[in-house]
Amino acid sequence: MVFAVNPMPAGEQHVRPLAGSFRDFLRLLLACGSTTTLEQAGDWTREQFDTYLRAPENAVTPDAQAVLERIASAFRLTPMEDPFSYIKGVQASFDGGKLHYTDEYYDTLGLARPDRREPASQGFEFEAVVFALEKE
Repeated sequence: MVFAVNPMPAGEQHVRPLAGSFRDFLRLLLACGSTTTLEQAGDWTREQFDTYLRAPENAVTPDAQAVLERIASAFRLTPMEDPFSYIKGVQASFDGGKLHYTDEYYDTLGLARPDRREPASQGFEFEAVVFALEKE
């Protein structure tokens, strides 16, 4: 599977599946032109997705199009027929409980660990500094 990792997701999921295989991921990329579209599709309606793809400011640059054409040729791939439905289907069928994260993942995001263990002291915590402002 191919996953997208977003440190600032629109929802609560920082990690989401995008494709069932790397070939499907490349086909999605050929259909959408960028990983930006693929990563955000999980938070969008079909209308938002289609609007984003049609917006002139999101058009694939000539250089990027040349790269996409090389990928298509080298791997003998065609663009995904319905990328939005494919992504939504992969995400709906995936059991996120199968993902296991390191302690650093939970600590960095400030999330409670599933086993309820407290983070170990890092040895570099300092006492809070308090400032008091006095008016003269």
